[in-house]
Amino acid sequence: MMTAISGVFRSLPAGMNGSWPSVYAPSIPSEVSVKSQLDLPRSSSSVSLHTNSSDALSPAERVLLPYSNTIDWVEITQPSRNIEQLNVVGSQLTSFPHDLFLKECFRELESLMASSNDLTEIKGDLASLKKLKFLFLNKNKLSDGDFVIICKIKALQRLELASNKVSSCPPGITSLSHLRCLNLSHNPLNTFPSQLLECTSLIELSLGDTNLSSIPEGISRLAFLEILDLSGNPLSELPETIRKVAHLKVLDLSATHLSTLPESLPKSLIHLNVSHTLKHISPAVSQLIKLEKLVCNYMKTVYSDQPPFPQEITHLTSLREISVTYSNLTTLPECVAHIPSLRRLDLTGNLISSLPRIPESVEVIGLQPNS
Repeated sequence: MMTAISGVFRSLPAGMNGSWPSVYAPSIPSEVSVKSQLDLPRSSSSVSLHTNSSDALSPAERVLLPYSNTIDWVEITQPSRNIEQLNVVGSQLTSFPHDLFLKECFRELESLMASSNDLTEIKGDLASLKKLKFLFLNKNKLSDGDFVIICKIKALQRLELASNKVSSCPPGITSLSHLRCLNLSHNPLNTFPSQLLECTSLIELSLGDTNLSSIPEGISRLAFLEILDLSGNPLSELPETIRKVAHLKVLDLSATHLSTLPESLPKSLIHLNVSHTLKHISPAVSQLIKLEKLVCNYMKTVYSDQPPFPQEITHLTSLREISVTYSNLTTLPECVAHIPSLRRLDLTGNLISSLPRIPESVEVIGLQPNS
């Protein structure tokens, strides 16, 4: 499930082993990738400015103050500065100073990282940031009114609002025509926001742990969606129309209430997570002809009279990796050994004492703890 996700998982699903494969991720910076470039050592409490020397007339600066106990806003907001990126992750902020983002130094701001604070409100001046593309506000205390203000930032491409108090999407979100990635995981949504069906430019949508009991048939309107996280929701079925999300590559259905693998899954899937969900993998998996990775950890095999994997799994000629950890397996079906492209098999935490003959090209891990 999302932690974030994904952790900031851009927020990445932990069920997907902590991160999505980079080859499948949209080319929009995540908080993880941006932070890796920007963060200072935790002990630093001073302003760190990095200048882009390629533009001598108007150098772009990066102000990096993650995990700072004190922030000198007067020093930061000198009018001669041109701040392009601001990182105040984990800095115990409850709010930003009044009219902070009206300062001249923020006229070119493109990335604001303020996750893991105690922000309880977003003031209207944030909407004045005409060039803000990447906004990270995970793990704060923001609510619906703050979301309304955020949706006035028309240049947004990535918006991270996981682990807040958001219960709905404002109508203004439909006007964010550049929005590619949206993370609302760990918020009390309770129902799928209908406004999201109008956000047809979305490539990545994270709605893990938002107490959704159903997904609307209109999900098919998100034609360009490539990554969808629905983990941790009480979903017992998916709409047939999900098969029309023709570009969907990565789908997280871990810890849902699905009893069997939906036959309506799009054939474009490359990476599927159904951990903590199924009793066994049904023959419907054979339709996923492009599938490369199948994650089905904590499969509830003790409650099933079916084998954990069907014979049809051998039809998946692109399947390279299977993870089936902690699933009470005592044997491994022969069919798994005959998956032609299999390269990695994780059996950690099972009860397998012997394996069928598996090609040497397959890396089998996790046998040591088995009986």
